[in-house]
Amino acid sequence: MDSSLVEWKELGEEGSADNENEWEDRKVGRRKNFLVRRMELVKHFIRTNIEPEWMVLSLLPVLPPELRPIIQIDGGKLMSSDINELYRRVIYRNNTLIDLLTTSRSTPGELVMCQEKLVQEAVTFLIRGLIRKHFASNIGVAKSKIREKEPIVWEILQEVMRGHPVLLNRAPTLHRLGIQAFQPILVEGRAICLHPLVCKGFNADFDGDQMAVHVPLSLEAQVEARLLMFSDTNLLSPAIGDPISVPTQDMLIRLYVLTSGNRRGICANRYNPFNCRNSKNEKISNNNSKYMKKKRTLFLQFL
Repeated sequence: MDSSLVEWKELGEEGSADNENEWEDRKVGRRKNFLVRRMELVKHFIRTNIEPEWMVLSLLPVLPPELRPIIQIDGGKLMSSDINELYRRVIYRNNTLIDLLTTSRSTPGELVMCQEKLVQEAVTFLIRGLIRKHFASNIGVAKSKIREKEPIVWEILQEVMRGHPVLLNRAPTLHRLGIQAFQPILVEGRAICLHPLVCKGFNADFDGDQMAVHVPLSLEAQVEARLLMFSDTNLLSPAIGDPISVPTQDMLIRLYVLTSGNRRGICANRYNPFNCRNSKNEKISNNNSKYMKKKRTLFLQFL
């Protein structure tokens, strides 16, 4: 803001001294318009308490290697995805800044985060854990134990997951509840088990929906996920304020069946003649007349 005001005054003095040069007047006018837009943007930042640093990425998300493969074509040449070139360019430019920022007091601790650390953090921990606990003699044996899913691997996975929240997201993320934090529980199988009470926030059902799991790495991200994004802190709709974690669909049917007079279910009582007693062992009438439509005889009259 201060530098823009100083430049504005200098341009005003130059414009009053060089009124005869039309080209210089246009150049000064364009520069003044740019300074006006810059000062309006700064005023907007001040009114809304927005820091300009928030508009600059400090951590770059890295896609897994499977989504940006390197393919060998005819002639022994390698064909790489375009995003690999963008990553290489970012890493190169960040590394060239290290020498320039070494003398600065505001030098960040790390400029580049290794892709292997982002993508293979859990597997690396498992291998190191297996070797440290003397369950595997080398890295090859440790990898084979992970692939074969031996019991010791489950214990180490539970140790890694203890107290570490994860973020669950279902696309498209249309509102705040589209991504929430949970405490994971290790189960068998390849599907993600989700509690039905949080399905409404994700607009999810159990007919084949896919969800993404994100792992917060830094301690600050874990604390933020636990305090702001946990499912037990997002019980109300951010749009209208009504409760959003309420029983729906299958849960309502199950609650009705469990709280009805006959715990075995109304369908079993209606169609099964051998199931004519409720949970109190009381006799139930097997009269289905109220569920049957009475047949009526229709007479056709021909004139």
